[in-house]
Amino acid sequence: MILIRNIKVNIGEELREVLEKKLKSKNFTYKIYKHSIDARREVYHNYQVLVEGDRIKLKGFDWDEFHEETFETKADGSNKTVTVVGAGPAGLFAAYFLAEHGAKVNVIERGSPIEVRAEEVERLMEDGILNVDSNIQFGEGGAGTFSDGKLTSRSKDKRSHYVFDVLVKHGAPEDILYEKMPHAGTDVLRQVIINMRKYMESIGVKFFYNEKFEEFIYDETGDKKAVGIKTTKDTYLSDYIVLALGNSARDTFQYLNGEIDMKSKPFAVGFRVEHLQEYIDKTQYKEHYKDLPRASYALKAKSGDRSIYTFCMCPGGMVVPAMSEENTVVVNGMSYHARDLQNGNSAVVVTVDENDYGDGNLDGMYFQIEIEKKTYDLGGGGYIAPAMLAKDFVERRETKELGEIKPSYSPGVKIENLWEIYPKDLGEALREGLIEMDRKMEGFLDGAVLTGCETRTSSPVRMVRDENMKSSIENVYPIGEGAGYAGGIISSAIDGLKCAIEILEEKCH
Repeated sequence: MILIRNIKVNIGEELREVLEKKLKSKNFTYKIYKHSIDARREVYHNYQVLVEGDRIKLKGFDWDEFHEETFETKADGSNKTVTVVGAGPAGLFAAYFLAEHGAKVNVIERGSPIEVRAEEVERLMEDGILNVDSNIQFGEGGAGTFSDGKLTSRSKDKRSHYVFDVLVKHGAPEDILYEKMPHAGTDVLRQVIINMRKYMESIGVKFFYNEKFEEFIYDETGDKKAVGIKTTKDTYLSDYIVLALGNSARDTFQYLNGEIDMKSKPFAVGFRVEHLQEYIDKTQYKEHYKDLPRASYALKAKSGDRSIYTFCMCPGGMVVPAMSEENTVVVNGMSYHARDLQNGNSAVVVTVDENDYGDGNLDGMYFQIEIEKKTYDLGGGGYIAPAMLAKDFVERRETKELGEIKPSYSPGVKIENLWEIYPKDLGEALREGLIEMDRKMEGFLDGAVLTGCETRTSSPVRMVRDENMKSSIENVYPIGEGAGYAGGIISSAIDGLKCAIEILEEKCH
């Protein structure tokens, strides 16, 4: 099989016809390996294609013989028991792979199963009623379930092919296998997770919902070896414990700070910026904007030593309430598979580190909480979010009324001065970043709405682990985004797979 790169297909052309002309043959079969839309100068489709056929002409092409990397383990886990704490992508994929290789797995999740969780999120958005243990942060599927469902990752790890294959097997669209910027959307992702759960239950995985991990159960010999966990409802004994907590399990971070080695880590904070999606489409695709999928963008800027960047862009989506504690406000972005709503939104954030919040293990977390409480107070309660025009923020003037862009955040927004949320130096950095983004993407500030605050970009802590992914407690494995080793659905799932392999291949003791 031959992999051919850089196949340019103009808007309106058919890939098959372009290949026939270039290969000077019709006697071949092909499969799309990668696809992207290039809009840097002119707008066109760019493909990488796997081709098999007779007498095809490859002269002048960028091509190679193709061999797909695969991975597997022959280890048998049938004599091993594992407790997985957390049913986000890291926990689910760890449990999935362990169970497929014979291990007996219990999954403990503080939130609700998807079907109930969706109702709880809707209740927050419509009625302002927050369940602190089951919301956009907590519950089956993890925080990414109520997002754009982006399936991108910088990782070149061969395990990513396994992750994508599993997602497609359980209902994700096949185009995630080759799109450069794959996404499922919250609606599709929810059903994929339900399908995964049903399959996992069929191979022996047991799920326990609305149970919160409280503490380890230690070996009575006095060695610091955990032999199980205690939850708010029960105890679970096992050979191995996997902590797939997510980046918002603050009460658990407080407990673990006295049990395992951990430290603070940098993250980023800022706002959600919202535009009309049509503006984004026209800016990116020009006259072709009606002929292509909804467009996205990614922008970067600098302010001194600080980086400012857009993050988790949601084309045709909405801004959603992502808090997990009472009397706080946090925002995130979410979109459905069709990405067909009027607005697009993105986080616009600035990096922070111990120079901003202190060098204690949990000081970054406490900084997040402080910002989220300020945001709640500024909104006036009821989980209303403060908002203002981006141009007014940049020009340090009061927003008197919003324009054409109607904020999508539910339970609702209140016009307030967002300069009151962050320390002055962070506000200045965000201001400079927005000005630079407007230079790079003309009209970025015009009518755009900022909504506060975005704080949950990544975990504020990193749980120290060795080369075998073990914490300072030998049989406890911290994984995924909450442990500080991943950022997003795919990288978290890969981290879960790595952990499962480590457990399966470890010799029993």
